[in-house]
Amino acid sequence: MRYFVSVAAVIGIAISVAVAADVPPALIEGRILQLNKPGAIDIEISVGSGDGLKAGDALVVVSRKGKRIGKVKLAKVEADRSTATITELGDQEVIERGDRVIR
Repeated sequence: MRYFVSVAAVIGIAISVAVAADVPPALIEGRILQLNKPGAIDIEISVGSGDGLKAGDALVVVSRKGKRIGKVKLAKVEADRSTATITELGDQEVIERGDRVIR
């Protein structure tokens, strides 16, 4: 009987891990706080490790009008804010304070 309970517990844990691996990450949304200087590729955003982010994560930049305009990659992550590098920007697009970042 003990053997059966142990095997059932192991199978249950394995199934839980497999299901958790297929769950997409939760939606995380923040705002562009600051562009370090005009024309710079580094920006500051309002989300960080406290929101489940880590260095290397990629986020999509969406304008205040709801249009996808680019992507950023997190370089430095603190609890409530991060510094990111712009990795993609559409033609004729400009990232501004207040634009949203989404994962």
